[in-house]
Amino acid sequence: MDKTYSAVVRLGETTSTYDAEGEVLLRRPVTVGRAEIEAALEAYRGPLLQTPPMVSALKVGGKPLYKLARKGQEVDRQPRQVTIHVLTLEAWLPPELTLTVTCSAGTYIRSLAHDLGEQLGCGAHLVALTRTATGRFDLAESVTLEQLRALAEANRLAEVLLPPDVAVMALPGVTLTPEMERAVRYGQSIELPDAPIAAEVRAHDADGSLVAVLIPAEDGRWRPTLVLPAPA
Repeated sequence: MDKTYSAVVRLGETTSTYDAEGEVLLRRPVTVGRAEIEAALEAYRGPLLQTPPMVSALKVGGKPLYKLARKGQEVDRQPRQVTIHVLTLEAWLPPELTLTVTCSAGTYIRSLAHDLGEQLGCGAHLVALTRTATGRFDLAESVTLEQLRALAEANRLAEVLLPPDVAVMALPGVTLTPEMERAVRYGQSIELPDAPIAAEVRAHDADGSLVAVLIPAEDGRWRPTLVLPAPA
């Protein structure tokens, strides 16, 4: 699922973790302007190979990279395919710039900041990061815990609760026959004629209500990985 971030990047300083938590390794003068930054950003739009930072949860040899980094160890990391759909320079207040980034899952914004700084020749690191959207879920539409408590006390939670199928709308959908629905609710695998080529599908009943999320089984059938309770 794609994610959108607002990221603040500081030019002129390279850190050990690619963000403000790490040790400053190198300081360089910042001589670039907005035009040079805009031109450099073009290289990061679309599909690209990105090397994960050492301080990350990815595992090498069964060990998280961040644990190795804490011991002062650095290991080779294989670049991974990611896609940056949107990369916009929102503000440039030297030495900091603000970016809006919409990207595929697995994209490291810290690595983007570091790589951009190296391309500009002055170094850079991430100083602030806010995830503003995940898929169709936008921060602007979110509700605080305090608001939820107040709504619950007023018996008004229904005003902000979303139907469960909203969470999986990005998945291809299939409609189950009553027999297929019955099998799925018992946790059984089913055959799906004309099934889409996908890692997951959302399965609805004849009325359009979400029944389950299905994944391919080894025998060519589809098995439920999540089943919702039947309506009362």
